[in-house]
Amino acid sequence: MSRDGNVDDRVSHNGTIAVRLPRSAVAVRVAELFGGAVVATSANISGQPPIASIAEAARLLHGLDMVVDTSDRQLDRPSTIFDLPTMRVTRRGTISDNEITRTMG
Repeated sequence: MSRDGNVDDRVSHNGTIAVRLPRSAVAVRVAELFGGAVVATSANISGQPPIASIAEAARLLHGLDMVVDTSDRQLDRPSTIFDLPTMRVTRRGTISDNEITRTMG
């Protein structure tokens, strides 16, 4: 979705933002504690394969303020990215096309 003037360029360099709906109980609780949303960049490096573990993130990313490790399992698939303005999937991930179709109607 398009970002407004309240979102820093460091979070959105192309004029859009993504909203993540986490399944992790820890991530949901952190968002609740911060008032319902957390603004952050992705742990993934643009144009590179998704980071698959906390260990890999710690090795590849520098200057992290904090990493919350709730498990050290490999992530089986990245998040699905669905672009609302264009109504298309821009990255296939954990949510199936059937789930998107059911949700979007």
